[in-house]
Order: sequence, then C-alpha cells, then structure tokens
Amino acid sequence: SESFKAKGSIEFPTDCFSDQKQIVVTLPKTENNYAVIDLNPDALKLNRPVCMTLKFSELNIQEGDIINFSCTDESGNLTEVDYGRLIINYEEDWALVVNAKIYNLARVGFTVGQD
Repeated sequence: SESFKAKGSIEFPTDCFSDQKQIVVTLPKTENNYAVIDLNPDALKLNRPVCMTLKFSELNIQEGDIINFSCTDESGNLTEVDYGRLIINYEEDWALVVNAKIYNLARVGFTVGQD
C-alpha cells in the first residue's frame, strides 16, 4: 500500500555520534512491496548502533507473504538487520520489529515477497 503508517521509537546511546547531530526521519513514497523510513543524514556511520522499534500498519499484506526487515548500507545495497522480534499480523495488515540494531543511518523498513 502507498498509504502505510509508521509508529515507533529510536534509542540513541550515549556517544553513538562523534559530535552533535540532528537526525531527520521521513516517510518517503515508495514502490510496491516496500514500507520504509529514511534516516538522515544518510550513510552516517555510528560509533554504536541505535535501537529501533517500529510498527507499520496498512501494509496490504497477505498470508504467505515473506516479510523481512532490512536497511540499505553505504553502497545502497539491501542488508539484513539484527533484531529481537519480528511480529506480523496478516489479518490486520501490520508488521512490528522490536529492538532492531541499526549501525548506519539510511533507509530502513520492511520488504514483502511471495513464496
């Protein structure tokens, strides 16, 4: 769905930046099978990972869809993210990632594929 909604939190540990930074979080309009947020400035390497909990709703997902939580690396490649839990509710069209570890600021979010 192009009209997904996002709600979550990002915890920035002490000294994760080398100096003071202003972080901007945006919900870009994305292509099919992606629900993402952008963290800017992008490609900013962190001294320590930030911890993110993020829920997307109105995803237009179906039973059998393969849902992953990923981010883009410095080269723009899609990479998997370590997280504590990934909870998917197909009936209510939402996905939740808990305690995702983000090591550089970039585009993060859910990708959807079929079997």
